[in-house]
Amino acid sequence: MSTEPIKWYAVSATVHAEYVEAVEFAFNNLDSLGSDVDLMSNKNSDVSTVTGYFSQPPDADHVLTEIKNAAAIYSLSTEVDFALRFSVIENQDWLAGWKKYWKPV
Repeated sequence: MSTEPIKWYAVSATVHAEYVEAVEFAFNNLDSLGSDVDLMSNKNSDVSTVTGYFSQPPDADHVLTEIKNAAAIYSLSTEVDFALRFSVIENQDWLAGWKKYWKPV
């Protein structure tokens, strides 16, 4: 049995609102474990951050190609600079994690 900690690999793309669905589509095509859209950090902006989660580190060129293909499918420009951010997420107790933000009323 391996004692190596479980890790997940995240890819984040900050894009204009019209690209959100296309980026999620691309992450699904890349077999992501799931994705989320951060609409709260840029409330006064027309950009959102879409993050896809993977069990293996995805290839940056392949991710970019899939996002551009998805943009074309959604009839969006592919000439946009899709700045991607890659990160590693360590294992944690996800079910208990929400409790640190919960305040009794």
